[in-house]
Amino acid sequence: TLLPTQEYLDVYQEAVKIFQAALGASHPRYAAVVNGWACVLRDQKRSEEAEKYYRQAIAIYERKGAQYQTDLVAPLHNLGALLFEEGRVEEAGPLLERAAQLAEKERKPGDGRALITQRTLVRYYRAIGDQVQATRCEKRVNELLVESMSK
Repeated sequence: TLLPTQEYLDVYQEAVKIFQAALGASHPRYAAVVNGWACVLRDQKRSEEAEKYYRQAIAIYERKGAQYQTDLVAPLHNLGALLFEEGRVEEAGPLLERAAQLAEKERKPGDGRALITQRTLVRYYRAIGDQVQATRCEKRVNELLVESMSK
């Protein structure tokens, strides 16, 4: 995987500043940009900073209430995946499970979040030795794949 160039990082960081200035630090669109910035930091192997921004995005969405519950999927999943990759499996599990539940809750045609979260859960459950749950998630992944191919 190619890591983003410094120019790309600078542009993304500037976008975060612009969104914050224009919308405020509690706006859901600002939270989406913060989540994206955290992804860039994660790609740069700057895990501590990425974790901070994922948590910030989650907090913004949670303060906004039920209207933005499905928007929580991305930062919850991303933070869970980051923690999982760092070996912080016990912390990752609840985040990954919550992301998957939210992704399924209001799933719309063409929305790949349920598939992505289920695939990550398969890896998580295998890592903790829960083959029953891993198999259940694999079955759901297959159902989602078949569903997406039939459209």
